[in-house]
Amino acid sequence: LQVAFQFRPAIAQATDCYPFGEWHHIVTDGSFNPDMFIREFERIDGLEITPVEPTIEDMFIKLMKR
Repeated sequence: LQVAFQFRPAIAQATDCYPFGEWHHIVTDGSFNPDMFIREFERIDGLEITPVEPTIEDMFIKLMKR
């Protein structure tokens, strides 16, 4: 929870987050700024941030949450 408050500006753009194998996928709204997100979170040791395009698996997760 402390981490969430510390990074609130970047997290505010997130609309969903879910585990995806050994990774977590973060879904964002239209105002998402990847550069700001990476700057905010790169301070965490061992964290790797890579923007990706959604795949069929991401759509499956979205549909399962309905």
